[in-house]
Amino acid sequence: MMIHEMVTICRARRKIEITRDVINHSDRPRRGMKWALATTFLLTISVSSLAEEVSTDLVAMAGEDEQ
Repeated sequence: MMIHEMVTICRARRKIEITRDVINHSDRPRRGMKWALATTFLLTISVSSLAEEVSTDLVAMAGEDEQ
């Protein structure tokens, strides 16, 4: 998944969380913690997938250089 797609997903999830906080403000601190954990997990996935894409591109470029 591309970084842009991950950012879009994160923004959409944040809007949902804000809406829920407005409706039920008593859960706000707990929801904030869940959001922080989810964001950290998603960013870890996006960095890993980006690294895989870059390494695949580098291997392809190296193969082209050898030919």
